[in-house]
Amino acid sequence: MNEMRPLAPEVEVPVLVVGAGPAGLTATLLLHHLGVPALTINRYEWTANTPRAHYQNQRAVEILRELGIEHDVMAAAGMPDEMIHNVVWASSLAGTEFARLSTCMRTRPQEYLRASPCRAANIPQHLFEPVLAKAAMERGATIRWGQELRNLSQDAEGATAAVVDRRTGHEYLVRARYVIGADGARSSVAESAGITHTGKAGWAAAVNVWFRADFSRFCAHRPGVLYWINRPGNDFWIGSGVFVNVKPWNEWVLSFMYDPWQGEPDLSPSVLASKVRSLAGDDDIDVEILAASPWQMNALVADRMSEGRVHLAGDAAHRHPPSGGLGSNTSMQDVYNLVWKLALTIDGIAGPDLLNTYDTERRPVARQVVDRSMQSVGELGAIAAAIGFTPEQSEPDGWKAWGELAEPGETGAAKRAALREAITLQQYHFCAHGVELGVRYDAGALVRNEDEASLDAPLHDPQLHYVPTTRAGAHLPHAWVEQNRQRQSTLDLAAYGQFTLFVGHEGARWREAATALASDLGIRLRVCAIGVGLEFADIEGEWARLREVSESGCVLVRPDRVVAWRSHTLPTDPHGSLSAALNKVLGRQ
Repeated sequence: MNEMRPLAPEVEVPVLVVGAGPAGLTATLLLHHLGVPALTINRYEWTANTPRAHYQNQRAVEILRELGIEHDVMAAAGMPDEMIHNVVWASSLAGTEFARLSTCMRTRPQEYLRASPCRAANIPQHLFEPVLAKAAMERGATIRWGQELRNLSQDAEGATAAVVDRRTGHEYLVRARYVIGADGARSSVAESAGITHTGKAGWAAAVNVWFRADFSRFCAHRPGVLYWINRPGNDFWIGSGVFVNVKPWNEWVLSFMYDPWQGEPDLSPSVLASKVRSLAGDDDIDVEILAASPWQMNALVADRMSEGRVHLAGDAAHRHPPSGGLGSNTSMQDVYNLVWKLALTIDGIAGPDLLNTYDTERRPVARQVVDRSMQSVGELGAIAAAIGFTPEQSEPDGWKAWGELAEPGETGAAKRAALREAITLQQYHFCAHGVELGVRYDAGALVRNEDEASLDAPLHDPQLHYVPTTRAGAHLPHAWVEQNRQRQSTLDLAAYGQFTLFVGHEGARWREAATALASDLGIRLRVCAIGVGLEFADIEGEWARLREVSESGCVLVRPDRVVAWRSHTLPTDPHGSLSAALNKVLGRQ
């Protein structure tokens, strides 16, 4: 650790959040939601100034729903569902279309509707982050903009951060019991804490070009969010590009890769506008360049997400390509896992082991996300290969290879089959509902029964299809229930900041045990009885199908809606069983 100057802290808070991206702002909102005083600092004067990430999956939107800003985010998105139905591959927007993939929200809508009370949102980061920031500040959270972390040290009682106001040059100290490092891929927090990363850095170079141009005549008949351009003489990696729909049909991002060994690309507006026109296939279209942002593709995971009083989240902990749209979603879920644990530890309710479960639970998820993103990038190359485009080939040779797909006979049939297979493979990139929603923790703040030691063989591909379960470590399944003619999701009942115990018709003794233990442990523990004639009516019978326990059993859910423990039946000593489970989860054993 670095040594600090012996100055008295100017600010003392339980939690210091460094960074105000999706992870940092979500952490700020959650801390305020739980009544934990915190200070958030951000080195820039405001939120993201370019589109960047744009997809918020159902799990992320569930967090927004919990925070009461789901509708605000949806209103700011400006991208109706019908606009994001397709992914297109073509030689240019005006040229030959090679293939089109319907997203699974269109082909499998019932799976998405049954999995969550929320729908996914397509909202670019420069529109998304301001909603989070404004909500946090309006509610009284403290965010200091233009403040840069210069140094960070730790001791047994907390951490001390040296911060400089970039506008005035004033340097001051912040003393915090805990620090959340959400300061991105060049994390000063990770560096100061001595946390290293494993993987490959800078394995590819790319540029994002944000621009305005009217592409309605190219796209309105095949509305989508991504338009991939492939041409003879190149594969996915170099010479191609993808148009990302920011605002139909006039605002876009062109993302293209380049070989840094051949020199850095010319980012002057005129050159970039020419590239946009070339890939669009229209030399006369008006193009207004708004920004150009070079970036590197990484595949890195922190060797540990916690070090003493410091906890990393988001890009500070895991860095990967944008393929699959997993970045900001995973970042938000990092802090959703972390903040309730910090709150209970700060309040003295949890034992010392609870915070250790943050790394235990989230680092394997980070590894899975990085691996899945990298696999999706590799699988994109299958499209160009199936078309017949290869690096260095001549344009006539490339188009000859494409033309062979239309030929009769075995050769043409084999090429068409290869293209279909390559397109089907893209479902793991654009339709991986199981990857998005099916995260399960194998160890951590949970209690797994002996009969849950191994999972049953899945009936469906677990990456493509989400299968809800109440096994310990899984996310609480969504089911609609009713109370006083009001429809509510089981996720709404399991509010952040409380434990929730779901019981059935023989739940009286569970309720007695929960009431006593809530008082003994100093926690909020809500009991929800679901069934015919009970507090919450299971009108559609969905909870009975999903709960996987008998009417005398129970399902204990953590504040982050992860199943902590379940009992299939009523044991002889429900108080003792529930007490053991809660104490284990709270790290009090």
